[in-house]
Amino acid sequence: MSLWDTVAVLLILVMGFALWRYGEPNSFLDWLIKFLLLTALIFGPYFFWDEIGAYWHSSSDGPVDLQQGWW
Repeated sequence: MSLWDTVAVLLILVMGFALWRYGEPNSFLDWLIKFLLLTALIFGPYFFWDEIGAYWHSSSDGPVDLQQGWW
């Protein structure tokens, strides 16, 4: 886990606490749904592209040259 991953996880936890404290959820399920939607919207792309980048750097084929094509 890199430093930026740690920062992102801490921000997720802070956002969850702020949503619980100031978002006035009706129930735990209401808070959980709001939390998951916000987390996926804000931090989903970061972790998705982080995993894709790690795959391409670790792949023996390396990145595909789009100018050359797949064949």
